[in-house]
Amino acid sequence: DVHVTSSHNVKRFGATGDARKLTDAVITNGSGVITSATGAFSDVDVGKMIWGINSVGTVVLPVGTITAINSPTSLTASTSGVGTWSGISLVLGTDDTAALIAASKAADAATPRGNITVPAGGFIFTQTPFTWTNSPYQFRRPSITGEGSSHTHFYPMPGAELSNGCILNFDTINGTTNF
Repeated sequence: DVHVTSSHNVKRFGATGDARKLTDAVITNGSGVITSATGAFSDVDVGKMIWGINSVGTVVLPVGTITAINSPTSLTASTSGVGTWSGISLVLGTDDTAALIAASKAADAATPRGNITVPAGGFIFTQTPFTWTNSPYQFRRPSITGEGSSHTHFYPMPGAELSNGCILNFDTINGTTNF
């Protein structure tokens, strides 16, 4: 008896994978104008999520949206900088939470459990995206396949609702396991 594992590409569920991280951003206290020499900002970035974190992990640009592109190296966000900083890590992109969860649920419901394919790109999420339940296939959990650590990136939004701080959660007979 041969079981074929189904594959669930997150892009088929609406993921954009357009998130990216810049590490040379400059913000000014009380201003929503952000500059980055490597930004390559364009009009397609308007409306995307954005936040900034300094080198010690403190949020210095609260989560907001991009409201305007001033130039390829400057944009305006809906939130303002908390302090004046240079060299902050700036994350911008589309929230892919719903698509990641939908792919996870489809893989969880498949018999046998399916594979979740996450292609190259950056994926923002606001809550635990991969959650699975018990089934007759207890030891056949869905798998997640990316294109490697230099090509597939996950960006949890600051304050994201993660199960015990993890992006992967599944119920087991003896409780819940998180990764």
